[in-house]
Amino acid sequence: MELFDFLKQKRIYIVGCIIFCLALFVRFFHVGDWLHYELDQARDFRIIHAAIEYGPGDLPLQGPKAAGNVVIPDENGNLTDKTTLRLGPLFYYIEYVSALLFGATPLGAVILIVILSTLTVPLFYVFARRFFTQSIALGLSAIMASSLFFVTYSRFGWNPNLMPFFMLLFGYSLLRVTDIHSTWRGWWLVSAACALAFVGHMHFLAFIAAPLIGIAYLLWSWKRLVGPHRIALRFWCMACVLFVFLQAPLIINDIKTHGENTKAFIAALTQKSSKDTHTLPEKIIRNIGNHAKYYWIIVTGDQRAELPTIKGHDIKCDQVCRDGLARGGVALIMIIAGIVAWALLYQRETDTRRRDFLRLTILWAGIVFALYIPLAYAMAPRFFLLHGVVALIFFGFVVQLRFESAHRYSRAIGYAIIILSVISNLIYIAQDFAQRARAATDEHLRIQTDYILKEKTRMPFEQMVAIVDYIAQRHKETGMPVWLHGQPEFKRALWERLDTAGVPRFSAPVDLKHAFKHGLYFVVIRSQSDHDAYLRKVKENADILQRRTFGTLTLYELVPHSDVAIAKKPEIYVKQRDPHFSSSAQKRYLWRQIFENK
Repeated sequence: MELFDFLKQKRIYIVGCIIFCLALFVRFFHVGDWLHYELDQARDFRIIHAAIEYGPGDLPLQGPKAAGNVVIPDENGNLTDKTTLRLGPLFYYIEYVSALLFGATPLGAVILIVILSTLTVPLFYVFARRFFTQSIALGLSAIMASSLFFVTYSRFGWNPNLMPFFMLLFGYSLLRVTDIHSTWRGWWLVSAACALAFVGHMHFLAFIAAPLIGIAYLLWSWKRLVGPHRIALRFWCMACVLFVFLQAPLIINDIKTHGENTKAFIAALTQKSSKDTHTLPEKIIRNIGNHAKYYWIIVTGDQRAELPTIKGHDIKCDQVCRDGLARGGVALIMIIAGIVAWALLYQRETDTRRRDFLRLTILWAGIVFALYIPLAYAMAPRFFLLHGVVALIFFGFVVQLRFESAHRYSRAIGYAIIILSVISNLIYIAQDFAQRARAATDEHLRIQTDYILKEKTRMPFEQMVAIVDYIAQRHKETGMPVWLHGQPEFKRALWERLDTAGVPRFSAPVDLKHAFKHGLYFVVIRSQSDHDAYLRKVKENADILQRRTFGTLTLYELVPHSDVAIAKKPEIYVKQRDPHFSSSAQKRYLWRQIFENK
């Protein structure tokens, strides 16, 4: 009886621990073996590995690309294609610290990202408790802990993946800033500035949306920032200084390049694509459909919800759309219900702290939705990392109304909705994990439509390691350097792994019309691709020596024809310590180069 009473008293803490353990498990389970490691991840790890090898002076002052095909005028007024609008480098610095702590490997460089992504769950609970009861906040946190969408983006390294953590920290800090009964309001202002700087380095759209959300919210609550409740000037100064300090790498690099990144940023905001032929109503309808689809994915893990689009006066709905129309309709109803629930709750709410929460969340959802209208036909799944937590919050508003209903079974229905959402997500996570477990051995693996990572098949990191180990063994047996080609999404990741393994590489035309006798030639193709079509041009100049299957990837070893192979030894690829850029790209300096004045 005493144990029962103890458990009853501590049930909130016990349930919270269970939810956190669930979040840990689904984010760390086989994370090293099944790591998503493709083009962007290999690019980032090269930078981190160089900084580990040579020291922190080899870290860059700019981060990953934020957009491509940005056209800006040069000093003579001629339009120049500048494809390197870049984010800030804080994501690289996080990966560098992670690699220092956990090892200079692709997994070691992302462990800190996985940890911060896991900590997003308790941070979400703290944020949700500003409005919801403990029960609902825990239920929503359980959905976030198990959400296939958030789990998928928590298990590998990519600059957008930390947006949920820093956006939640930013939002929670804003709520504490305007709470006149909160202690340390000034320090929460500093926290908001820090979170704003970090989230702005994670994605171009976050760099635009987060300041707009913050400014709009503070203007809405301005009466609590002036008069007797004002925050001391020193905290505003500290917040500004910290924000500028965290932008210092970008500012220094822009000074060195005469403002090229700033010009590219302005051009990205103002230029209009000549390919955009969609009208505003078409974009709004498409944007609503995108939000319904991804809000449904976030809450349930199901990726089969679809809604029609419009083109002029025509309504478009193909077979895939018709198959997913019922789910899409439910998803749309869920969004509408969330908005209606928000309006009802805001109308009746009298507590200032809870009204602040309602204000912030509607601004968060509304501003991002408006920003996404021009991008409706170019939406990427990662965009919803910016405001995916809002999907859970508005879902929570519907549950809140159920809890407040006088109906006898209202609370039971609310709990059932949350439990079904968690179970649904866990089922889809189990399916995803099962696919990744089979990918290294099952060449016939089929996956359903992937709206989260847009993967055509599963290609876990352990599979790449096996391929590279085999190629390294062939190099050891023959002593010859390696030429390797493959499909765009993974070939550069394989190149990076070969370079790290110390296997010498060389270049040759993709069709091998000019080749070298002293070399090993490999092509990697997805096992379910059309191999004959992919190898057609190569077969004109080379024969297939052997074919080896590594699950969802197939490796071909080739031998060039004697009439195209020359005796001259190929030029081996040598890694350059200083980065090199094309004539159309702005320079990204390293800290070492700044201090060396190069």
